[in-house]
Amino acid sequence: MLDSAIAKQNTANKKENLDRLVEALAYPNSDGNEVTGANDAQAINDIKSIYADGTNEKMDQVLNDLDRIRGSIASAKEELNKIPEEYKTAFRETEGSDPVNLIEELRKSNEVEEFANLMQKINAAKEKYKEKRKLEIDQIPNLTETNKNKFKDLINAADNYLNVDSIVENAKIEANKDLLKTIIIVSDYVDEGSSRTPEVVSLIERSINSISNSIDNTPSTDLNRKEEELRNLKTKLNELKNSINSLNDQEAKNELFKILATKTDVAGVESVKLDIKKEELRKKAKELGYPGKNSTNNNIVTAISDLFRRIENADDETKLNQLTSDIDALPDKIANALQKIDEIHNNNNISVDEANRRKQVLKDELDRADTEEEFRLLLSNIESAKTQSEQEFQAGEVNRLKERAKLLPYPAGTESAAVKSIISSIETGTNLPEWNNRLNDINDKVLDLVNKINKVSPNKQSGLNDELNSSETIEKLDSLSRKIDEILEAEKTDVANKINALENLSQDRKTSLINDLNNKSSSEMQNILTSAKREDLEAAINALPYPNQRAAAKTTLINEARSLNSNAEIEEKLAKVKELHSSISTTVAAINALPYPDGANSVGANSLKSRLNNLTEKSDIDQLVSADLSSKLEKYTGILNTTLNPFPSDAKEYGLKRRINALDGSNQQDENELMWNLYETKRQFTLNPLIDALDSLNTTEKTNLKAEAVTIPASEKTQPIADFDTKMRKLDEVILKAQKENAKAHVDTIAYPDNTSAATAINTLKNMIDQSPNLEAINARRQENESLKRKMAEIRQDIQTIRETTSLDNIRAALNRVDSLDDFTPIELLIKKARAIDFVKHELSHLNQTQKSEFVRRINEANSEDAINSIKAEASLQNKKEQIKSIIDSIGYPHPEGTEALNSKNTLKAQVQALTTDEALREKETEITALKNLIETKKTAIDSLPYPDNNAEAKNSLKAALDRATTASRVNEILPDDWSDKVEKYKNTLYEHFGRNGGLVARLNKTHPTDTTSTVSELNNQILLTKKNRAVALVNNLENLENSEKSSFNQRINAITNTGENQLPEKNKLDEMDSIYKEALVLAVSKLPQGNAKRLDLERRLRGVLNAQGLESVKTELFNESRNLKLQEEDLLLEITTTVLKTLLIIYQAIMKLEDNYKMNLIM
Repeated sequence: MLDSAIAKQNTANKKENLDRLVEALAYPNSDGNEVTGANDAQAINDIKSIYADGTNEKMDQVLNDLDRIRGSIASAKEELNKIPEEYKTAFRETEGSDPVNLIEELRKSNEVEEFANLMQKINAAKEKYKEKRKLEIDQIPNLTETNKNKFKDLINAADNYLNVDSIVENAKIEANKDLLKTIIIVSDYVDEGSSRTPEVVSLIERSINSISNSIDNTPSTDLNRKEEELRNLKTKLNELKNSINSLNDQEAKNELFKILATKTDVAGVESVKLDIKKEELRKKAKELGYPGKNSTNNNIVTAISDLFRRIENADDETKLNQLTSDIDALPDKIANALQKIDEIHNNNNISVDEANRRKQVLKDELDRADTEEEFRLLLSNIESAKTQSEQEFQAGEVNRLKERAKLLPYPAGTESAAVKSIISSIETGTNLPEWNNRLNDINDKVLDLVNKINKVSPNKQSGLNDELNSSETIEKLDSLSRKIDEILEAEKTDVANKINALENLSQDRKTSLINDLNNKSSSEMQNILTSAKREDLEAAINALPYPNQRAAAKTTLINEARSLNSNAEIEEKLAKVKELHSSISTTVAAINALPYPDGANSVGANSLKSRLNNLTEKSDIDQLVSADLSSKLEKYTGILNTTLNPFPSDAKEYGLKRRINALDGSNQQDENELMWNLYETKRQFTLNPLIDALDSLNTTEKTNLKAEAVTIPASEKTQPIADFDTKMRKLDEVILKAQKENAKAHVDTIAYPDNTSAATAINTLKNMIDQSPNLEAINARRQENESLKRKMAEIRQDIQTIRETTSLDNIRAALNRVDSLDDFTPIELLIKKARAIDFVKHELSHLNQTQKSEFVRRINEANSEDAINSIKAEASLQNKKEQIKSIIDSIGYPHPEGTEALNSKNTLKAQVQALTTDEALREKETEITALKNLIETKKTAIDSLPYPDNNAEAKNSLKAALDRATTASRVNEILPDDWSDKVEKYKNTLYEHFGRNGGLVARLNKTHPTDTTSTVSELNNQILLTKKNRAVALVNNLENLENSEKSSFNQRINAITNTGENQLPEKNKLDEMDSIYKEALVLAVSKLPQGNAKRLDLERRLRGVLNAQGLESVKTELFNESRNLKLQEEDLLLEITTTVLKTLLIIYQAIMKLEDNYKMNLIM
């Protein structure tokens, strides 16, 4: 009665604990949020209804299923958070289907199939949302097909709707960028036609690609500004394109289009305007009416070359405008000069030839004039030429040359050593005509060198100008030109090397920039280098490994980079960017390495990455991840993932993991709440349920144990927890203590045969539990004790069937000493011995008492299961042998007590005893049983053998042989199954052919298959021989046959042997001899006289004769008839002989008489 009440209370307690565990299942509220009070989810009531009847089996079923349900709830909640709100509460799988509230579906689910169906619907909702958003991707205007497919693939791979939404937004941004990339096209730079060369197209494509790259690097917030910038660029490009197209010189147009093709911004395009104006001015300059223009000099005189240089050197709008004004004034100046030159006529001072010479000299001077000073001097010289004498004009020519020399464009002007040297040489008056051309050459060379010097770096220009000022000869000028070329080339090489050394530009871009250095001045090269460095800086910024490739920080840094103008500033910024690169890489790696439960994709990691995307200062980046964040995450994650008293899977996977995943070190209150949730969750949902679930403690013991873990109220959850680590350890310590107490109480449930005798073993088990250092050891000990308990119960149940009382007492005593599973090993050996003894004594019925006692002795001495089994097997084998021997004793030999029969039995028993395997014994038993049955069958068959004499000698011989038989094959040899039929056939054959008496019948009575004296073969030979002799004698007795005929028949008879088909005892061979004899009779009968009545009768009878008796009758009558006929023949022969003799005597007498007459005639 008391036991029943205790059991009922235990069941009630168990149900109460289970109710709490079920009610704590983390089903969400109907709005999808966590429950704060009582949970009204339908699934909770459904689960409770399973064990409502309070049966332990059903409660255990639910208890074992709770982890699976918790995990399924957590997984479902996690997956629900990956779909938008409208899909959670009103998901329609198809257009016409009813809406499904997936949250309510979760609140109703507890079975495996229900959760599987829910997950299937959630996945369908995910896919439907993805399909909807992919359709939006397809409908985004201006997005290229390639990008559409790229973003749809990203949607397919996305794990939640927020990622999908982000992908769609990025697709829209990409579409705007794709649209912007279509604004600038090749035809904005150059129309189709002769100017659209492959080289120009290649340059344009490179520029468009550069523009596309700049679009890719433009933040989404700047796209409107970028579009305006690109449309302005498009307008400017078309303006400049049209301006270039208006030019006539195709070569100039081609060069201008090459320049325009490299421009990627409005400022660059505007700079081409200067080039167009220069080209227009070149055109004007080339069209100026200088008198010396001809095909030989390609219509380019010195003045035009000077103008070309001045045009080329003009580097701003003001200079070009001034130059335009100067060139526009030149046609009038040239015309005026030509008019005045034509006014020179011959007069008293000059001849016609001299006048013409002077005109040509002045025209040559005009071909060199393009500046105001040169025209002033020219007009002065013209006026002088009109009146000067030849000597005066020549002297004036020296002055003109000196004036021209003074106008040489040396940097120091007339103060230069070169000009002074040249003037000094001119003043000598020698080779004056050569000085005209020489001054032209020197002028061109100096202008070229001034231009070249202006291209070198400023720090080198002064020295080169000094060197130029002292170079008065073409050779010196050429040498200086080569030197400057080398300096420029060295500067170009230096700049090219610096460009090549830039780490962030592609090699193609570096090559393009290096190609731009051609024919550039030092400052231009430095500008290109600065631009390259700025571009390299931007590339370095774009390559910064921010988590987001379009991080706002990049835009900030790029804007800062674009404001820098000097190489030093750019290099300084690049150094900082490199430091940023290292810091960002380190920080991103640190973020990714943070031991969040969900790794680098956790909320906390993404929060840190999001903050990092906005940081541009190294110190801020370096300090983003706090030094102790990793260790904290590791600690909290370690607590979360502990296998020592683990958290419930729903709380762990949903609430606690989420809090750890969100921790980023920026808010201490978040960390405080995390610590409170970790502690209270483990206390309420791990410690309490674990203690409540302990099966061997009562309610009071459980309550006292739970009270040892302090409760931290929810009102303090945002406050720091003092000694958090100590408190967490205390929870495990209380659980450890509870497990120990429960495990020790469990020891008392082990059913020893006698608890008093087992006291030492019980105390040992409890002491081992107290010494267990951790829960694993306790559980291991508890498991071992449970195994020990089960084993004890199994063995006690098992040994109840043991009959041997001494063995049983020994086993029970050993059980009372068990404190380890290993202790059962010798006990199991004792049990095996006891069962083996029972087996030998009570199951092996064919063994005698002596044999049994010997086997029992050996079993008791055995020290292993193999040895016991070996003895049992041996005993079983011997038992089987004894059983078979009893069968042998029962074999019904003809003379069972005779010596032969006893010897046969002993032989068989020896064979049985020699066998060593069950299989061999089974085969032997089958063999002997078959032998026994066969002998008895054959013994009966011997008595029934149809010998002519019922007591035939052969029967006794057969029985004697049977007594000696020990194998079935030998028995069958002694008396084959067909011997009875053969005896019957022999008997009938002998009776038919030889009669019932005689030696052959007597021989048959002695003959049997294994007789060595009266063998079957000898019987056959005697039968054949006797028959042959008789047949041959009968043939030989046929007196009316010729000997040859007899011989023929006899040969055939003798040729018959007992071979082939129808051998004896079949009578066919004997019938065959009778058939031959019949043929002989037929032939003998046929020799009787024709018409002989007996012959006719015998022939008739021979046609119907079937046996030897009939033939014998015919033979006898034939013999008699033949004798009669012979006697008749003898009488007739005697009579004929007498008549013949008488006739012969008469003839003889007549012959003798004739002979006598003949002789008488001779004599006469």
